[in-house]
Amino acid sequence: MRELAATCRDPDRNIMPVMMQAVDAEGNPKAGTTIWSIGDASSNHFAPSTAPFMVNYRVADLHALGATLRAEGCNVLEKIDESEYGKFAWVIDPEGNKVELWE
Repeated sequence: MRELAATCRDPDRNIMPVMMQAVDAEGNPKAGTTIWSIGDASSNHFAPSTAPFMVNYRVADLHALGATLRAEGCNVLEKIDESEYGKFAWVIDPEGNKVELWE
């Protein structure tokens, strides 16, 4: 994955982030977009992970999920951001990667 991340970050490769639109059973677009993009290797945006990427999952109830994950013993970071873009929290997976949860 790190090699893929480095390739996607290379400006000479002209690779754009992947954007996906969720659809319902009839194929109609749902609100919101999921984006997969590679971060700047010199940034600390993905800290405490050392990975050059972060997976983002859309969730229905961020606060309830965070409480459930903590109760299960997961490493959920204390910080929760709430803004006009939504609510965001982060968990560290067993391999040390930072995972973003977005409501």
